[in-house]
Amino acid sequence: MVNLKQVYVLLALFFSLELNAQSVVNFSLKSDGTFLTEEGKSYAIVEFEGKTAKDLYDMVKANVLTLYNSPQNVLNEIESKNITVRALSDVLYSTYKLGSAFTEYRVMYTLVFQFKDGKIRINAPEIDRNLEVRASAVPIPKTFVSLIDDWYDSKGVVKKKKQEKVTKIESQFNYPINYLIGNFSKQSNDTETEDW
Repeated sequence: MVNLKQVYVLLALFFSLELNAQSVVNFSLKSDGTFLTEEGKSYAIVEFEGKTAKDLYDMVKANVLTLYNSPQNVLNEIESKNITVRALSDVLYSTYKLGSAFTEYRVMYTLVFQFKDGKIRINAPEIDRNLEVRASAVPIPKTFVSLIDDWYDSKGVVKKKKQEKVTKIESQFNYPINYLIGNFSKQSNDTETEDW
């Protein structure tokens, strides 16, 4: 039987073969609801040799326009210097208990990209405190921290049985970051090529 560590190594290898940019940005979810890099920083810097700040800005803006359904509603920009994306996440967590309500949790998040010649600084995702709750009965308000609180032990380490939930949330924020800086292509069900 393949263990979880082997799966992560295979996924990392697969993604590394598909990359266009210099490196993959990977923020980890912490027990207090913040995200940090492996080095413990609240930002990542990705270098793009030979690209101007304007080139990098244009690339990220073009990718925002293709990734989000209503880019005009999520995009704020200072041309060639800064792009901020504020959007609603996909479903972070859902529950259904027999005889009770179905509940889904989403959250508003902010991604900030800053540009200089040859590099992009990406701030860690900022998550709103309160979750967006959709339920088939009266929704119970919940904060992001209260959602993830029991997924970590008292030392802030992810519990083994909760690792899949933490990984799902991390990927929901790391995927758009990496897509926007050119690391991944958009996931699509359309297998036909367009001839235009």
